[in-house]
Amino acid sequence: MTRTYSDRQPEIMRLQGAILFPHDIQEESVLDESGKARTVYSCILLRVKDKGQPIGKYEDFRMRHYAELRRQLYPPVEEQLDKIYTDGLESWKTEMISPVKIAVPKEAVTIEEPIVAVK
Repeated sequence: MTRTYSDRQPEIMRLQGAILFPHDIQEESVLDESGKARTVYSCILLRVKDKGQPIGKYEDFRMRHYAELRRQLYPPVEEQLDKIYTDGLESWKTEMISPVKIAVPKEAVTIEEPIVAVK
């Protein structure tokens, strides 16, 4: 994956049939040629197919499309199978799967009304 850099804070945008979602946004202060400090942002742009869906807020979009976003962050299947074969399932989960699930968490499920047992 390629990291992109910009003077502007990254935001979700539509471009040529895709929605670009900035992931792993980092902010860095750098000096320009004149010695003046300026802020540079970097991120990895993940793509979601544009089906005309609303973009809305960053967190809302991430929670609605977490599966598509995660798919792009997982290593290729060949690498995953090699990891399982050489190091076992626990190592695979710890090193390849968990970091992605932490980076792009699934929406927290909340219960609107308490569940009452009926006897």
